[in-house]
Amino acid sequence: RKLVEYNICSEKLENLKKNIEYLKSNEETKVMAESMSSSLNIMNEKIEVLNKENTIKTLSIMGLDLYSRRKYKQGKFVYLLDEEEKTAWIAKGHIGRCKHYRLPDHVMVDGQRYTVESVEAGAYNRPRTLRHLVIPDTFNYVDEWAFLCNNLRSVYIGKGLDYLDSWTFCHCNKPRIFHIDKDNPYLKYENGMVLSKDGKTLWSAYTKCPHVIIPKGVEEIKGIAFLDNQYLESVTFPKTLRKMGDNSFGNCPKLCRVQLPEGFEKFRVQSFFENMNLSYVD
Repeated sequence: RKLVEYNICSEKLENLKKNIEYLKSNEETKVMAESMSSSLNIMNEKIEVLNKENTIKTLSIMGLDLYSRRKYKQGKFVYLLDEEEKTAWIAKGHIGRCKHYRLPDHVMVDGQRYTVESVEAGAYNRPRTLRHLVIPDTFNYVDEWAFLCNNLRSVYIGKGLDYLDSWTFCHCNKPRIFHIDKDNPYLKYENGMVLSKDGKTLWSAYTKCPHVIIPKGVEEIKGIAFLDNQYLESVTFPKTLRKMGDNSFGNCPKLCRVQLPEGFEKFRVQSFFENMNLSYVD
C-alpha cells in the first residue's frame, strides 16, 4: 500500500507543478499559484518520507508491482483498470457540451464489468458547459483538480465517497448547491459546509453568508476551506477548534477581525494569506 501511495503521490506532484505553471501565466491567478506552493512543499515532504521507508525498498526489490492498473482507452475516455478487483479509475473523461453530467459508475471491457470508483487529477479539464454534476454511489475518491470548470452550479455526492479534498472544486467558483446522500457514512453537508460525518473536520465551505458560525464540535478546518470567499466578514469559532490548514481563510477581503478559542493549537502555512483588511487576530 505504501508503494501505491508513493506512485500516486509522485503523479500528483507532477500534475500540481503543471497547474501552478498554468496559474502563474494568468495575472488574475498569480496569487493562487503562490498559495499553492505550500501544497507543493507538503507533497515533496511526503515523498521524502515514503522514499525513506524500508517497506518501499523491500517491495521494489521483491519485484512486487502493487500499482498494476492497466491503461484502457474507450472513445475519448482513458481508464486505469485493476484486473483482480475489476475496478476502474477515470484518468481522462469527456463531457462534451453537457450541462447535466453523471459520472459513469461502470465500464465494460471485453464483456467484463469494471466498477468505476475514482476520478484522477485533471481528468475533466475545463469543461465549459458543465453546470450540474452527479457523483454515483460507487465512487470513493475524487482527486484534486479533477474538475477545472468555472460554471459548475451544483454537485450531488452519493453514499460511497469517503474523502473530499478542499482543492477538488476550488476552481469551479464554488458550487452554490451541494447535496450529500444522507446515507453517506463519511461526509455530511450543513449550512453551506462539507463536514466529516462525526463533525470534527470541516473540509470545505460553499456559503455566501457574510457571518459564519463554525459548528460546535469542529476540531480542524482544512486548507483553503474558505479561500477566495468574497462575502465573509466575520467568523465565529467553536471552543473545540484546535487546527487550521493552509490558506483556510486566504484572500477573504472583507474579513477584518478573528478571535480564536482558548485551546487553539496550530496554524498551517498562510492560514489568513492576502487578507488586506484583517487588522485583529487574538
